[in-house]
Amino acid sequence: MRPKIFVPVAVIFGALGVGGLVLYSPNHSACSSILVQATNESLCRTDSTIYIISWALIAVAILITLGQIASLTQSRNSTPNGGQTPSMNTESTPKSLSADTPRNVSTPEPKVNGTNEVGLIARRKGHPTEIELTTALEKLDRGELTDEEWDELTNADKTDPNGRRRLTAGRALVIGLVAVVLIVAAGVVASTIKNRNNTSGPTHALTPSTSKSSGLVSESLPLYICHTTYGIAGTKAANLPANVNEMVPLGIVGKVVVYTDAQGVIKLLGPPGWGCTADIGADGSSVVTIAPMNSSIWNTTDYSGTLSADSTVEEINGTQNGACNGCGLTQACPVFTTAWYKYHNSGSDCPTTAPSSEITDQLTKNVIGFSDPPGVHGDANPSGGAYTARGVMTYFANQFNSSWMETCVMPNSEQSLCSATLSNFALNYGSK
Repeated sequence: MRPKIFVPVAVIFGALGVGGLVLYSPNHSACSSILVQATNESLCRTDSTIYIISWALIAVAILITLGQIASLTQSRNSTPNGGQTPSMNTESTPKSLSADTPRNVSTPEPKVNGTNEVGLIARRKGHPTEIELTTALEKLDRGELTDEEWDELTNADKTDPNGRRRLTAGRALVIGLVAVVLIVAAGVVASTIKNRNNTSGPTHALTPSTSKSSGLVSESLPLYICHTTYGIAGTKAANLPANVNEMVPLGIVGKVVVYTDAQGVIKLLGPPGWGCTADIGADGSSVVTIAPMNSSIWNTTDYSGTLSADSTVEEINGTQNGACNGCGLTQACPVFTTAWYKYHNSGSDCPTTAPSSEITDQLTKNVIGFSDPPGVHGDANPSGGAYTARGVMTYFANQFNSSWMETCVMPNSEQSLCSATLSNFALNYGSK
């Protein structure tokens, strides 16, 4: 018997699954970023769960569809006597009629399963004679007559129950296959949307207008001005406000403040109570470094570079190249392919190469996140110490090279703070 439920159940499960993918794939892609993987853990866990459930629903829809197709195909092939054409009772049927057969002797009508099926067909169709049908059935049993020739002889049409079954099963098969194709195609489209969010345009963690879905909120934070040295003597500090509005994760509100140079060029989120220093060169390039007050970095003038493998230095560092065109290209060429080719086309190769263990994440065309494992000195500045060094870098190449970069080196217990400051940096400077 043909199953009563076919496309509706599959469509319902498939629609729910595809809807979940389309709705949550942007957040899923944002949570897969190394910049925001710890920004809002509960939001990312929820998105990941719904993402998995959505694909599970699509898989169930496909399985239901395939199961129903198999059931319908089996129903199509099942006919009386195991799907074989009924054979006539040969004992009551003469094999042939010779000229010596008396005309007044009636030829028994061949019986199939105890019924005068041949005679019934003949009377109903009105075309072949009983003798023709008898001979045809014998040939059919011997394999000398094909099913198509039998159908043509008996004038079978789609009003026949078996014909109706074949038609219904065929239509169901086509509908089922179409359903599978549509479900899979919708899933691919949703997956493509997710991938596009990973490679083009800002992710949700970087877009103010979508702060609700990414867990970022606008918060007024205290602004601390770092001691700043200048490459041009006599430069006066700018008049900066005591508080600034910044986009921060919901879970980090109240745990961060903003540090900046005396001109307000670079702003970095960091824990309250840290010390900081800043430098602005004559070419407009600048750097801001923040670290705990008791950090060993304050005992040296070098706040960046390679850390020893056992170093437990904690530091957040931000830089931008100002008017130093070559500085921006040199900073970006190990990470950005466009910068590497531009450097190569200038007649020389990029002076540094990213280590193979460095993990990169293309957030937008102009923003890349990266991570250097403990003990690995890579593009993060500083890096190579006992803690993972995570960073974000921008690169814009028109007539001039512009590149901004922030590095966060902190223990695993403070990675949510690293995610917050890196996301905020990319949001503020990802379009410079």
